[in-house]
Amino acid sequence: MSLKHLWEPSRHQHLTVLAAGASPHGGDGKLVADRMRTWIAANPSLDGPHWTSGIEVGIRLMSWAIVREFMAGDADVDALFDEADTARSVADHLQFLERFPSRGASVNNHRVAELAGRSVGLSAFLGESAWRPLAEVLGALTFDSGLGREQAMPYHRFVIELSICAWLFERDPGGQEALAALIVRQIDAAAAILDDPAHAVQQGDGDGAVGLRLDEHDGTWDNVLTVGRVLTGERQWYPGAVVDSATSRLVGHVMGARPLTTLDDRSHRRRSGVLDAGQLVFRSAPGIWVRFDVGPHGLAPSFAHAHDDRLSIDLSFRGQRIVTDPGSPSYGEDVSQRDRFRALEAHGTFAIGGDPRSRVRGTFMLTDPPSTRLVEAKTDRTGRLVLASARADGGGRSIGRTVRVDDRRVEIEDLAIGGETGEYVARFPLAPQVTAEIAPRRGIILEWSGGRAVLHIDDRLEPGIHPSGYSPSYGSVEPTSLIELRCSVAPGDRFVHTFEFEEPA
Repeated sequence: MSLKHLWEPSRHQHLTVLAAGASPHGGDGKLVADRMRTWIAANPSLDGPHWTSGIEVGIRLMSWAIVREFMAGDADVDALFDEADTARSVADHLQFLERFPSRGASVNNHRVAELAGRSVGLSAFLGESAWRPLAEVLGALTFDSGLGREQAMPYHRFVIELSICAWLFERDPGGQEALAALIVRQIDAAAAILDDPAHAVQQGDGDGAVGLRLDEHDGTWDNVLTVGRVLTGERQWYPGAVVDSATSRLVGHVMGARPLTTLDDRSHRRRSGVLDAGQLVFRSAPGIWVRFDVGPHGLAPSFAHAHDDRLSIDLSFRGQRIVTDPGSPSYGEDVSQRDRFRALEAHGTFAIGGDPRSRVRGTFMLTDPPSTRLVEAKTDRTGRLVLASARADGGGRSIGRTVRVDDRRVEIEDLAIGGETGEYVARFPLAPQVTAEIAPRRGIILEWSGGRAVLHIDDRLEPGIHPSGYSPSYGSVEPTSLIELRCSVAPGDRFVHTFEFEEPA
């Protein structure tokens, strides 16, 4: 069992669901108070595993603040928070967050959880405002577009949820305004990338963490995007369904009739990705969606939650994912599995002689990431992206990839720019619902429920279909297939692969 499975129940997010009245036991103040009282007695300050990580301390303190706020007036809960042991533990949590901040490579979503917990704790229990350090770190960890620098979409959602919780408890109007502006930027950036209907993008690591849990909708992009709609007014270009969640209702209650005044520079239409983060998105009217990763590798110096996915693509057609990032099934529990799922070979990209690639130096460390840059991008008259070319350099190799999209086809052209001769290998990891079969003289036939496509490949390439794995969530792996295309290559060689979608008969 991973330490994660020991830690997470002590985040006490099951108690926030009880407090929000979203379970069969909702409103049971005696049950909530007894659970908290038992935990406090068993876990004195700095004693045991629940006092070894700031992210756990921060989230737990946020949970206690939510319980106190939501169940104020309940005799059992009021009595709990009047007890000296509870007050002492709250003070110990705040002191821990002040004295033991994450440093170095852990100044990522861990640091956000610590600062959000401290901000919420100070506001809820002492009536003090502490939003500025949180806003400063959020700004440093976020591109100007609003996307997280960790290059890990599940953690981007997690950070947004932590930020929403801090905003809900902030009493200073200036702090509310500043945090809301950051949150909206983060949500807008996610909306620019997500598939329809708001399918999770698996880019980078993710461990299923939820920053704010009040009901079953939390931890989903639909809920985050609904909160974005509440903060900004209805945005037609947001994907996904509007959900009636406890979080969105609470945000609406706090907002009231107060408009946000710092959002004048927001886009009023859906962007083709976020350029500063290197996430380009193609969309066509019949339902083609392609994410093309041409950006930086992740958050330096350790790139802890990044995957080796330069120049990779994800591809969907009418809501069905076809080519997909493999996800993250494990961290330290199974190191070899972790290394396989974050490796270059698990993503929808290519290499020549195995390069350019990052080097694995530890469970949460990659080094020597390739340098990647966008070379060209073209849009049609409606502003939709139709062509993008990018280049990656590293390990003595230079390669390029161009993606073109029209209403029926996705064309991918790979180029060997420099370096010695070697073996070209392109890979396309498929979603579990997609089957693949090599058809002589036709290419590779892809089929799924209600859909079909042909992957046309260069005659020089030797195709193969191999068993692989896809992780829809942390701790789980589903069997799937990986398309692999191989050929000897010399500098200047080009290979073109075309996904052509067929209408059902």
